[in-house]
Amino acid sequence: MRDTSVRPFARVPFIARMIGASRLHVPTFLELKADATATPHGIAVVVMAGLAISFGAEEGLDLSLAFAFNWVLWWVVWVFLLYVIGPGVFRSPREDSDWGQMARTTGFAQSPAVLLIFLSFVPGGLSATPHFMVVTIVGLWWFASTMVAVRESLHIKNNLHAVATAAMWFLPSILIEVGLLS
Repeated sequence: MRDTSVRPFARVPFIARMIGASRLHVPTFLELKADATATPHGIAVVVMAGLAISFGAEEGLDLSLAFAFNWVLWWVVWVFLLYVIGPGVFRSPREDSDWGQMARTTGFAQSPAVLLIFLSFVPGGLSATPHFMVVTIVGLWWFASTMVAVRESLHIKNNLHAVATAAMWFLPSILIEVGLLS
């Protein structure tokens, strides 16, 4: 009989938590929420995701540090919006969440986005069908992970509310497109 208490990469908690978040494993998100020492690790995952996306988005081996910086900045704005707006709208008033809990859980929720680094090795450029398929699959996976992170960090009981709150990630993008944040 297989021991189910041992997680993959259990000896390397950082990797184990990234895998757990990628697997949408609720106990991993609850563990992250409770571990105040994991905040720098969550931020590291966001940086890794930003670098992976910028590396994967450029043909060849180019790396856009500006994109990675913007990705991290965008995440900070989103977590701030989540912290300010989310609790009052969707959470039970007797539950407390802090910025660190949201930063840790949503930071590790970015783990699937790290896989976008492999886009730079897919031939055909960004407009090619394989790129579109990989970006779509990883994007949906990342959004699902983010939804679970938001649901657990804000104690949201309704999955539709968790999806709506996670979708606030796109608010800064919309504001940039409209020209309000440029």
